[in-house]
Amino acid sequence: MLIDDSIRSALLPILPAAMDISKRHGLPSDYKSGHRPRHIAGNLADPEAVRTILLLAEPGSSPDYEELNRDEADWIDDICCDGVGGKGFRLRYDEKAQSLYKKNPRSFFAMIWPDESYAARMKKVIITNSFWMQAHLSGENVPAQAAKEFGVYLKQFVSAFPNAICVAAGGKAKERCKWANISAIGMGALTPPGANQPKIKESWSIAASEVKRRIKLA
Repeated sequence: MLIDDSIRSALLPILPAAMDISKRHGLPSDYKSGHRPRHIAGNLADPEAVRTILLLAEPGSSPDYEELNRDEADWIDDICCDGVGGKGFRLRYDEKAQSLYKKNPRSFFAMIWPDESYAARMKKVIITNSFWMQAHLSGENVPAQAAKEFGVYLKQFVSAFPNAICVAAGGKAKERCKWANISAIGMGALTPPGANQPKIKESWSIAASEVKRRIKLA
């Protein structure tokens, strides 16, 4: 996929900074083993078209086999995908994806744009993490200071999308947005175990309605 020059410029300093933060705080940081920032899905070719940035927590330290032994020079192209099967590691959120980690974001965007196709929605969104390095285990906490230090770079990335409304899914993402001085609509986590609770699902609908309201006002 194409990546806009402004997005590339925003991404370039993030890798060395994130790796340094990870090493200093004892997080997994072996690049060849896949312990690095990864997975940004959505429209990186036209930042002005992006209307919603969905921020999740952080990945665990179990990368897919194809993410191993990669070259740092290819990092940006490796991590970026359009969410419909193009480029990067082809992180898909469409109807073929059965994991709740992919189904729930898809369902959330359908609440915002119910009459549009999946591909059309993905041209309006970015999905990434509020902290880009790995925890030792999926769902495990990372040091608060590490997340606070990364906030500078998260803010830099988010600022590259001038028309986007940020949505923070879950307590970790909401707290990190606050630390990074990022204005975000908060809602419950899109991933288990929280995602299985009816009250959490209700929060998705409330957040989607607020996104729609703000888009209309823009």
